[in-house]
Amino acid sequence: MIKNITKNTIIAENELIARSLWERGTGLICRKFEAGKMDAMIFDKCSSLHTFFMKYKFDVFFLDKSKKVITLYESASPWHIYNAETKIFRHCTAIECPEFTIKKTNTAIGDIIEWDNSETEK
Repeated sequence: MIKNITKNTIIAENELIARSLWERGTGLICRKFEAGKMDAMIFDKCSSLHTFFMKYKFDVFFLDKSKKVITLYESASPWHIYNAETKIFRHCTAIECPEFTIKKTNTAIGDIIEWDNSETEK
């Protein structure tokens, strides 16, 4: 579960953590968000995402190493590159969520996000 601690809202209940090179490279290209199955994808040590070959829009959260939101993209469009807009590239985490998640959870830059870290660190 991914929670916005600052706003006390749930961002996602069933996240997928991209670990393998294949999962990181393809991301959501071969997947869709499905309630009850996967409603977020986490990319650790990731400061840039591409949306090449995507067929739908989604929201992107970039976090620093303390899990503070540093950049947000609402309705990220296919065929673009999105960056964390920071100089701490290797310490960023990216989270992809269904479109309008940022608005529904009222997430803003500076909010603290939390999830089970043991899953990310495997």
